[in-house]
Amino acid sequence: MTTKNQKNTTDFKPLRVTASITDLVRTNLKGLLSDKQSDAVIHNAFVEAYEEFLKTGKNGSPWSFKYGIPNFNFTKRDKKRWSMARLAAGMGVDVGVMRRIFDTKKKKGTDQLGIDEVIEMALIFEVTPGYLLQPLREHLERNATLFFENIGPNGFEVTAREWLVWVHGIRAPRGKFDTDMEKNLMSLTPEAGMEIDSSRSIWPHEELDRMINAQYTSIVSAMIHAQSNPLPAHQMSNLNIPPQHPFDSLIAAESDINRIQRQTQATLAYMQHVRQVIRMIETDGRAKWVKEDIEWCLDRMREDLSAIAYFGNGSVEAKPSVAG
Repeated sequence: MTTKNQKNTTDFKPLRVTASITDLVRTNLKGLLSDKQSDAVIHNAFVEAYEEFLKTGKNGSPWSFKYGIPNFNFTKRDKKRWSMARLAAGMGVDVGVMRRIFDTKKKKGTDQLGIDEVIEMALIFEVTPGYLLQPLREHLERNATLFFENIGPNGFEVTAREWLVWVHGIRAPRGKFDTDMEKNLMSLTPEAGMEIDSSRSIWPHEELDRMINAQYTSIVSAMIHAQSNPLPAHQMSNLNIPPQHPFDSLIAAESDINRIQRQTQATLAYMQHVRQVIRMIETDGRAKWVKEDIEWCLDRMREDLSAIAYFGNGSVEAKPSVAG
């Protein structure tokens, strides 16, 4: 059965994609590189058009100008900044290495990427390593099922949205290892010089002390703090829920695929607002607005979480849309 998108113009059919980690990284890198190259061209065209406007006083370009554009850098950008040669020079490698990193053809010796290469490319393109593992836009728009044939003895199957959320460390694929992941990501047990050997002697009491110290009593551990206030259902009535909660203003999606798209959109917005609030409150010179920054971002996150729940998998009962 097919469903229609929000414009009711395109039929969506179930999409199943055979994916690989290397292909995802390479495709995301190509997208980032294309964006960087295009951004330089667009910026320079804008600067040239504005310079022409200042000379003639006429808007002869697609942009409509007025005199004075505050906070805009009119310095032209180097279009070769994102060439293979410049990227290679920045990494201190031969240009052939850079071409291999971006090469999508199945040639001998080009099919794998090293972890160090992935991390360095994430630094160059100013993203996280998790971004390079993201599913493609079409995968998310069509709620594709990704099948990684090289993961596990029988491959690994997961929806695009669940994969997106997992690679960014928000939650595990549904039904896989939800609570274990939360606990494991809070663990600070790794120590320099650790050795793993099946023949080594393990002293239970010493190991227990080590794990407790790392997970609970370290001055930087948040395990106890994060888990100290669980919220049983019977406590919900004691919460101070805003009278105009954003959950109550949402309207049911037009179709199942649109519901999933809206949930994915809200998930991406939530992750962005989490990043924004950390950056804002740690930005020099914003101390006097810190309360406003926190409350603004919390309001946005409340909206995002409401949409994630409302457009979820049916665990929250959605009210029908109201005509008129």
